[in-house]
Amino acid sequence: MIKYLKNKLFRYCAVKAMKQAKRTHALTGETILVILWKGKPVAVSKRKLKEWIRTKRIRGITIQQIEKKALYITN
Repeated sequence: MIKYLKNKLFRYCAVKAMKQAKRTHALTGETILVILWKGKPVAVSKRKLKEWIRTKRIRGITIQQIEKKALYITN
């Protein structure tokens, strides 16, 4: 039962992040990725991810690896 509720909550958060990504993409035209950040799905722009990699906030991973692991990518 607990596993079912956790899965339901994760799906809810993932769908919410995907909707946010679609809205942001429609407004700005940027590529938005939905990734897992500290165990939760989060919508982040590709430009912001590149900035985090450049400033060493994210270490040991490239933007291509992040795109492969992303839950959702806007076009």
